[in-house]
Amino acid sequence: MILWGNVFPKIQLREQVWDEEFTTGSSLPDIIELAHENIVEDSETVTSLDGTVTYEKDKDYTMNYGKGEITVLDTGGMQPNTTYKIDYEYVYQEKTLDASTGTNVWIEWIREILGRMITQDGEELEWSAGWRMHCKIVVTEFDVYTVTDFLRMAFSWRGTDRRIILYPRPDYLPGYEVLPDTNYSFKYPNNVWKGQILEVSFRSKRLFDNIPPHTGGTGDA
Repeated sequence: MILWGNVFPKIQLREQVWDEEFTTGSSLPDIIELAHENIVEDSETVTSLDGTVTYEKDKDYTMNYGKGEITVLDTGGMQPNTTYKIDYEYVYQEKTLDASTGTNVWIEWIREILGRMITQDGEELEWSAGWRMHCKIVVTEFDVYTVTDFLRMAFSWRGTDRRIILYPRPDYLPGYEVLPDTNYSFKYPNNVWKGQILEVSFRSKRLFDNIPPHTGGTGDA
């Protein structure tokens, strides 16, 4: 097991959009506002309405991911007065769990064992499936409603087109897709009501060969 003390991770709640249609104006270049802001960089796929032609960024169009805008260029293969489709992923909400949020966070990499055996010589052998990241978040200041509400939403953020991305160390390590764990509870310290304490856990969706993955692998975002 590898344990990272009390860290300040960032959690993103992402959602996938499929087949959003947009129509260019009578002249190009044309800036078109999409349905969502905070689009994940390079997550988009732009195609013709029937899906037979895929267009290239910086050749046929450019993106302003923060504003959720696509600019159709006059130098590429896209035309005025034409309807196209775009798929993309966007960040519905995100929060960095730093000291100001009243939280303590522990992240550890736990080795998952498929089986063990002892040989006749007394040697212990193990079969490992890999390593999985586990994240435990404890809210110590319950009156910080923004973080408790966010974690409640994150715990129920489920579905085929939704992902939770956890950055253990933002701007240093990649992000990893995580799933809500079974541990979600409120506690009363010393059995005295002084404001409830929330505890919630997440674990990485996939297993990793390296520990942690940045030593020889990549993340999910």
